[in-house]
Amino acid sequence: MKTNNFSRETMDDIVFEHRNKTYGAYSLRKMYNQNMSKGLFFSCTLFSLLFLYRPSVNEVISKEICEFHLQEIHEVYINHTIPKYYPPIQSQTATRSEIFRVVPEETKIVETPEVKEPPVQSNSNTSEQGTAAGFGESHGNIGEGTTSEFSSVVDEPPVVKPTVNQTYAEVMPEFEGGYEALLKYLQKNIKYPSIAKENQIEGKVVLNFVVNTEGELSHVSVIRGIGGGCDEEAIRVVSAMPKWKPGRHNGKTVPVRFTLPISFRLD
Repeated sequence: MKTNNFSRETMDDIVFEHRNKTYGAYSLRKMYNQNMSKGLFFSCTLFSLLFLYRPSVNEVISKEICEFHLQEIHEVYINHTIPKYYPPIQSQTATRSEIFRVVPEETKIVETPEVKEPPVQSNSNTSEQGTAAGFGESHGNIGEGTTSEFSSVVDEPPVVKPTVNQTYAEVMPEFEGGYEALLKYLQKNIKYPSIAKENQIEGKVVLNFVVNTEGELSHVSVIRGIGGGCDEEAIRVVSAMPKWKPGRHNGKTVPVRFTLPISFRLD
């Protein structure tokens, strides 16, 4: 009976028995203790060298003490009050205010031309029908077999006074309450058109209208406009004005043509 000598065999020999021992795992296992010894030796040597040369390392670091000067500390008081919240105004479409100015312009005196009456011509004609030729008709007595003479009566043509809208009168038309009341009325009723706001349109709209003998405004028209809806807005407000005090000339109320400039400006 063959006796196995296990005292000389190691665990590696038992594991790699009948196997390829030239494979790397077997050699690693066999060299494990040797490698561990080498690693421990080099580690201890390196640690010893670092410990011995510690003063030289300290010399690299500057031993100078840096002085830090602290600046004066200022106390800051924080206001912890919560600001009030104001909801935005929805009706406000523009941040710029609207100003309307009414600038009265100088009026010109227009003389009313005199109307000359045409000369009256008298015609006397006899007719069997009894009708005389002229501006009117005249009837005479007509007898049988005889011709009666009659004088024709000519009606004078009525003198038609032309309706002239003067631009000047002894007493000019006036808005009820005067100039200040007119300015307040325009500022209250004129709404700046949105198209003009968006396109930054500014300028002066000059209107022309007639104040008749009753104080009513008519024939409102634009002499000079700026567009953007400002012309139409000015006409709308002026046309809706209450009655004015009519103008008077030679003691009588007369129609007077009036010019009113309105300034549209965004601030």
